[in-house]
Amino acid sequence: MVPIEYCKEKINYPSSDLYYSCIGLDEKQKNTSIALHALGKEILDIPYTVHEEAVARQKLAWWYEQINILYSEKKANHPVMKAILDLEILPELPKPLLDELVAGAMTTFSTHECQTEKEFFVHCYYYNGIVQLLQAHGEGFHGKDVVHFANHIGITLRTAALITTLRVQIAAGKLYFPKEHLENHQLTFDDFKTYEMNEKIKSFLGFEVNYAKDFYQRALKKLPRAQVHQQKSSIVLAHLAMRQLDEIAKDGFQVFNHEIHVTPIRKLFYRWKLLIGIMCRNRG
Repeated sequence: MVPIEYCKEKINYPSSDLYYSCIGLDEKQKNTSIALHALGKEILDIPYTVHEEAVARQKLAWWYEQINILYSEKKANHPVMKAILDLEILPELPKPLLDELVAGAMTTFSTHECQTEKEFFVHCYYYNGIVQLLQAHGEGFHGKDVVHFANHIGITLRTAALITTLRVQIAAGKLYFPKEHLENHQLTFDDFKTYEMNEKIKSFLGFEVNYAKDFYQRALKKLPRAQVHQQKSSIVLAHLAMRQLDEIAKDGFQVFNHEIHVTPIRKLFYRWKLLIGIMCRNRG
């Protein structure tokens, strides 16, 4: 199988929000985004999909080795790594960022909750911010503004993901929302273990939805107007995540019972409406 096709299968590309965020990109930009998101999924899914911790740690150690081989020998044994080499973007990707992906996955074994917002921000960086930064680097964008934007988008996307996959997180014995957020709503991990929705949990999830949206707006404000077009795909990705949260809220936050999906037609509409708004702001 061609490496980039493997990457598409890994992230279920045709059905993903990433697909809609990549519309309009040239082929190299599109495949760069696909390959880097596939890399993130390969590594960060390991603690959730490999049930024996010792085996999972071995797999992550293997990824450390593969990253070293990739940079030292310009060779790849894994389809995702081969895709990165094929795209000729390796010189743009700082090796420490790839190492941090593995380090972030490693933290999953020892950290099942975030005591403070600061710890939560670190968790979001590992699980979403790094991939956003890698994508920016892969497309040749650097600088403090891009770093701030990627970090804020990372918090946005991770908060949204934790809401949509709440049942999976609880089943894995994890609850990464800041502990102070839980305490403000008089909740503990045990309140979620029954998988029963109640008004207290609904109120908490409503707060987290607004929290994600706030960081989405902060991300946009951190980005200079001249760079908005450059980061368009990340903006679309976060925007679609926000629209999914709207649907979850309308459904009464029934995340323990079923998944909520935005239809492809509505995703296209939301993308079109967002980009029209961006064009209007840029002209203004």
